[in-house]
Amino acid sequence: MPHLLVTADTESSQTLVLSEELTPTLLADRHCRDQLVERLSWALEDAADAEAADPPRGPSTFAQRRTR
Repeated sequence: MPHLLVTADTESSQTLVLSEELTPTLLADRHCRDQLVERLSWALEDAADAEAADPPRGPSTFAQRRTR
């Protein structure tokens, strides 16, 4: 099953902020879609706050994986 993951890359760790299982039926319903977008927005804000409080020194873990 596909998953949506939001992580915060901080100096001390990589923190999982959101793990959301996605299904086509979830995206077919407007109310469910709106709720997903709201949860995603909260997760992005939480990740940004965590990274601002403990910023990574180098490139993010995601950026390192993408360049390999």
